[in-house]
Amino acid sequence: MKLSDLAWNKSYSVYKAFIYHPFNQDLMSGTLPMSKFSYYMEQDSYYIRNEARVEGDIVSLINEEYMDDFLGYSFDSLLYLKTVDYFFEITNSTKIGNLTAASIDYSNHILSRNSFEESVAAILPCFWFYSEAGVYMADNMSDNNPYAQWIDSYSSEEFSKKTNKLIDIFDYLADHSTPNMREAMVDAFYKSAIKEVIFYNDIYDMRYYDDAYL
Repeated sequence: MKLSDLAWNKSYSVYKAFIYHPFNQDLMSGTLPMSKFSYYMEQDSYYIRNEARVEGDIVSLINEEYMDDFLGYSFDSLLYLKTVDYFFEITNSTKIGNLTAASIDYSNHILSRNSFEESVAAILPCFWFYSEAGVYMADNMSDNNPYAQWIDSYSSEEFSKKTNKLIDIFDYLADHSTPNMREAMVDAFYKSAIKEVIFYNDIYDMRYYDDAYL
């Protein structure tokens, strides 16, 4: 069994919680208030900017044959921010959510140890969950959905190809790693998958870092 299959199977219940989260269900039905989507995009922009930096830093650590892939991932992350800002009214409060900060800290912590294998594992759930959820929502979304443009971007063949390539890289690295590293990669994947769901909890309730526990 490929390590990606093992990681996905371990996190499948988390993925189900992700697609059935009220945020995604409201997004799919077109009933999500634009204020919540705008807040989501605001917080996601913080994460994606950091993810682009992490992807860029992986370039200096990973096997030469995959350098161009991660340069592309980094560029696409920044291009995505410009695209959604063009189509949607995004707020910029400069306030960061609790799980946004936690996710950024986690990815930076892994990268600080020069563990590019774990870094790849940590960013993979974001790609894989959104790719699978994008197809699910595209197949079930309401007519004239105001978020169709966003859903289509994640259900596209182009995004699927990028996701599948990242899965292949994950498996290649796993096949050339130690048992301890493979275990660490699955752990990083699982923890990041959980953060994807908890991130939506903050988003749905529109909680910022300073009032998350009040």
